[in-house]
Amino acid sequence: MDISSAIYAYEFANAAMTDANAAAYAAIVGFFALTVVGIIVGPYVYGFFVYRKKEAEKLEKRKTIQNLVIMKDIQGELEEEMRRALTNANLSQ
Repeated sequence: MDISSAIYAYEFANAAMTDANAAAYAAIVGFFALTVVGIIVGPYVYGFFVYRKKEAEKLEKRKTIQNLVIMKDIQGELEEEMRRALTNANLSQ
């Protein structure tokens, strides 16, 4: 067979991308783009939430310590008041 005598007809319809193919390619490219973004950005987002949770726990502990300090101050004042009351009761007898 002599290839030089063959005629190749170019038909645009055969080479053109159909709408279904374009949508499929767009979906595949979009999926890969989202996957890459998720792999790159995911650890940062996770780290942000872990950091935020630890900061909330730290703030909770700080509030608890402040409440304990206030309670100790109140207890000290009550003991001092009781001591004064007992001293006044002993002196008045």
